[in-house]
Amino acid sequence: MMLGTHGPATESSVKVDLGGAVIELTSSSVRWLEAMAERFEGFLTDGTADFSLEYRSGASCAWRPAIVIDSSRRRAFVHGDGGVEHIDGFLRTVLPRLVAPALVVHAALLADGGRGWLCCGEPGAGKSTLASLLPKAALCDELALVRLAGDTLEAVSLPYWDARPGRVRLAGVHILEHGPADRLTPLPPIEAAQALRGHIYWPTESPNAAAEAFATFAELIAAVPVSRLAFSPHAAVWAVIRGGA
Repeated sequence: MMLGTHGPATESSVKVDLGGAVIELTSSSVRWLEAMAERFEGFLTDGTADFSLEYRSGASCAWRPAIVIDSSRRRAFVHGDGGVEHIDGFLRTVLPRLVAPALVVHAALLADGGRGWLCCGEPGAGKSTLASLLPKAALCDELALVRLAGDTLEAVSLPYWDARPGRVRLAGVHILEHGPADRLTPLPPIEAAQALRGHIYWPTESPNAAAEAFATFAELIAAVPVSRLAFSPHAAVWAVIRGGA
């Protein structure tokens, strides 16, 4: 693993590409940086950083590290154990603002050639189940990005939890629910918006980013079919998912 030099000779960094937003993770702890590089393997980049996160070992409260955000300088500092789960949680928080105009969606992303389908749901709804049933199709099983690319919407995988880099034209969105048989139920626009809005990570702390996210959301509802997908856990559901495009 190559660690880039940053600041003093004792500090190094790795950069992570999260849907086009480049996050630079900096520390004097090689062990911490190696853990971050392993966590985000496949999403590392040499691009120019949009936001920096510096890990400083030291005192913190007993159950989580302290994170101090300097929004004006687009950077943050982490004190404490700096575990992977804490960094994941923090990056989820800042990502919606950094990638605007775009949407960060709580969903698995499945792909077939140049087309992709977002499968949204609460924990336990079946996102990871679908990814494990369809490993060749699964780009990610937790978070994905949606943004305009020319005159089409594209979906981009994000490294939470099991993921590999990929981007595809968004062909459909499915709201997952358990059922005794596979069934795809198309939703009219108003119901689609109501069903999908709770699966978006909205950048509520930034009015400009929020406005851009709402505009992208409206574009998605107008351009992409949204359905409810009831399914039982078997690989044959892939034909139903693709048939909804």
